[in-house]
Amino acid sequence: MQTSHQRRREMFLRLKDFAATHTDISAVTAWPPLVTGINTVCSDLDAHAAAEAAHDGAGRAREE
Repeated sequence: MQTSHQRRREMFLRLKDFAATHTDISAVTAWPPLVTGINTVCSDLDAHAAAEAAHDGAGRAREE
């Protein structure tokens, strides 16, 4: 994974942690939909990172 992509992924994970620890933010704000979006992005990024790692590992196994 490129460094810039890894940094963005880490940023979203920090946002996800922030959302998990700040549950006292009012539900009448724009916060709940944002948290849902953040969780979706984190799940998508995790799946992408796992697929990329599996692909990289398969390529290395063929080289040996």
